[in-house]
Amino acid sequence: MSMIAAVLVAALVVSSLLFVLNLSHRSSPGSSAKPIGGLNTLPTLLSFHMIDASTGWALTGQAVLRTTDGGVHWKNVTPAGTTLTQDSIADFPTASIASIGT
Repeated sequence: MSMIAAVLVAALVVSSLLFVLNLSHRSSPGSSAKPIGGLNTLPTLLSFHMIDASTGWALTGQAVLRTTDGGVHWKNVTPAGTTLTQDSIADFPTASIASIGT
């Protein structure tokens, strides 16, 4: 039973992440802002790891993201000066440490 619950929580978190990323790339009314590259697409999810039911990490080719509320909100925690690509890799050993290779 706990395996089913874990799968359902993971599916919910991934869905929340995709929803949040989609919202963050939409232009507000009257704005000329467009998603990167002018395409209306979500960034590719390169790595994803939930430490527990609340805290998790995600890596895209554009940002390192962290949630502390089960995926409802995601904060961009990319270190200043870091250039990410589609080839970037990540290891998320704890709730407060992320190791990124670019």
